[in-house]
Amino acid sequence: MLAQPAGYIFAVATHGKGRMPPYSAQLNPDERWAVVAYVRALQKSPPVTAEERADSARAAEIQAIDSSSAAIRGLGGSATRAALGAKQP
Repeated sequence: MLAQPAGYIFAVATHGKGRMPPYSAQLNPDERWAVVAYVRALQKSPPVTAEERADSARAAEIQAIDSSSAAIRGLGGSATRAALGAKQP
């Protein structure tokens, strides 16, 4: 991807490619150029180690389990506020 010009990344964001859908309806041109700048910034960041990837995956799994548990216990919305002792609106 580093070898691709910025216009290529913009065109892919606009028209899609392969399994990636087009985003021209969701993002205006300025926002698509911001995506190009973000991709370029990510390309310059240091590579992530295998250990860091594993830690991130574990954190995502824990968050999913916590979210599922809260939903099962019915702790969404006002029930969460009540469970935490907050005043009801």
